[in-house]
Amino acid sequence: CVSIAPVPEMVAAHAARLSDEGDAIERYLEGPPSTEAARERYAAASLPTALTTPTLLVTGKDDPDVPPQLVTDYAARCEQDAAASGDADAAGVSLLEIPLAGHYDVVTADATPWLSVWQKTTELL
Repeated sequence: CVSIAPVPEMVAAHAARLSDEGDAIERYLEGPPSTEAARERYAAASLPTALTTPTLLVTGKDDPDVPPQLVTDYAARCEQDAAASGDADAAGVSLLEIPLAGHYDVVTADATPWLSVWQKTTELL
């Protein structure tokens, strides 16, 4: 699995106030995570940390839309969950942080950073 510039955890994304207006997550999930029902919606929309498929996470280090820290923190939690499970077959997570790349640079085929994504993806195949 390849996840490029993902928004992995909705509560953290809400706290980071994603989007120009800072309300993208709240609009998408119909409100803040202030009630039990809302927290359940946020959890359901977040990516799992117990991965069953090897996963490559890609982030641009200069991404203004999804702060790279959201992706690196998520990668660390995936690794912790895999280690805590004691399952030798737990799927691994790889992290590709691309210097000088913004949000769209890592998904635009004619942008230089895309070559790094392509190379790492083919290397993992």
